[in-house]
Amino acid sequence: GSTLIYATYVGGSSNEYPHSLVVDDDMNLIILGSTFSTNYPRTPNAYQRKLVGNSDIVVTKLNPSGRMLIGSTFLGGSDRDGLNEGAIIKFFYADNFRGDVIADSQGYVYAAMHTRSANFPTAGTPLQPLNAGKQDGVVFKLNPDFSNLEWSTFLGGSEDDALYSIDFDSKGDIYLSGGTRSKDLKGTGNTANPTYRGGAADGFIAIISKDGDQILRSTYWGGN
Repeated sequence: GSTLIYATYVGGSSNEYPHSLVVDDDMNLIILGSTFSTNYPRTPNAYQRKLVGNSDIVVTKLNPSGRMLIGSTFLGGSDRDGLNEGAIIKFFYADNFRGDVIADSQGYVYAAMHTRSANFPTAGTPLQPLNAGKQDGVVFKLNPDFSNLEWSTFLGGSEDDALYSIDFDSKGDIYLSGGTRSKDLKGTGNTANPTYRGGAADGFIAIISKDGDQILRSTYWGGN
């Protein structure tokens, strides 16, 4: 912590909020966040070059020196994306700025966030192609330069849901955790807590397939 290796601004003319950072195997820095800027920096071949709604998710990759954009893209629909605005699951300070990003050994990037858009971009064979109601979690995979959305899916129920954390196991299956007000989450049968536990909100843990096309299991986690 005694030497500044690099420092740089990343953003446009409105507000940006970085939610999560990860470094890939090539020492590139990947930033997952949200933006209100129409002129947020993006690369020429970005999957989505324009801000669609009031706010969009952004994913940006900087080279190891922080001097060059390797990839940068918007991702969102016509409502607010990348902001956790559920009335109860936004409980503590900065709960509206939560999400997570990881990269695999080939440089593909996976992220977990949330959206209020009915038309958030989906791709591949999504396990949940439509927003189930209000705010849903979203999970997606981008290719290494963010020019292609490999797959993308909603994940949630009929009330407010948000995803905060993502990881994968040795098989590539994806583990997710978040908060929910929904009593109808998919894949909860024959798990530790197959039904909503009570109280204002529950946590939940889910496992989905590496292609984003199946929910393997999901469980509520919480008290009354």
